Amino acid sequence: MSDNELFLNNELPPPRPSVVVIPHHARRASRFDDPMALWELNIGEKLFLTTIPDLSRVRSKMMRKWPHAEQVIDSILNDITMMSHNRVVAMSPTLLVGNPGVGKTSFASALGKTLGLAPRVIGCGGISDSMFGGSNRRWSICDAAVPVNAICAAERANVLLILDEIEKTGTGRQNGNIIDTLLGMLDPVTSKSWHDPCAEVGVDLSYLNWMFTSNDIDSLPAPFIDRCRIVRFPAPTHDHLPILVRSILHDIARSQGMRTNWIAPLAQFELDAVANTWRTGSMRGLRRLIIGVLECRDREVRGRPLS
Repeated sequence: MSDNELFLNNELPPPRPSVVVIPHHARRASRFDDPMALWELNIGEKLFLTTIPDLSRVRSKMMRKWPHAEQVIDSILNDITMMSHNRVVAMSPTLLVGNPGVGKTSFASALGKTLGLAPRVIGCGGISDSMFGGSNRRWSICDAAVPVNAICAAERANVLLILDEIEKTGTGRQNGNIIDTLLGMLDPVTSKSWHDPCAEVGVDLSYLNWMFTSNDIDSLPAPFIDRCRIVRFPAPTHDHLPILVRSILHDIARSQGMRTNWIAPLAQFELDAVANTWRTGSMRGLRRLIIGVLECRDREVRGRPLS
């Protein structure tokens, strides 16, 4: 029943679920004459929780762009169905493992957007300290943990955080380690009151949704893997090529501010050329090939004399 129908029947729609992430007794970091940081503005404030949309529509939309990931899509949506309570979107911490270039990160981001979770992608390559978990007050610049800032920026408590290439984080512990920081955030018990060193208070990260991408899991520590649901992400094949090409053409059109039908579909000879050149499995490589075809079209048009 829609909100309008509820109104006509003198019934109020159910209240939108919300939760206080940063307790009111959190300690502010800014001086009196400094502008407050975004996380400080949300101290004691209730932040909304995204509720479950029509998952059949989510599946259909994802399948149009990721036909090779059908089992991944179904696995994640089934997990959401089991993990979610009171209409609030929730999923198990999920580690997508697959070959480089198969589209793991863009898939995770697209899924987060389709679910309404305001996804935020964080590249892990080269991160070798614990700043992900916020900075201590003894430093001149004090900031809350990255997940806390992401929640406040999205204005929702169950935002989707995507940590890309998690296997490439630094392993030293002299200045802290992101994996060690994550362990407490991913634990169902400690995440309910995870201590933020800047706010100096326990913050509620239990509604956060987590996805990680990795090319392999050999270098990842066992305690981290134990907290994640591992999902193998398949590489696309030539059988998926027509759908993938159409999807990439639409993405290119939208990125250039064009209607999706303003770029003509690939002719059969163009599609054959792409199929013969494409190294199966690389979505990045496929996109480069399609851009090359469009550039060839453009050069051909520009080279024609005016009639």
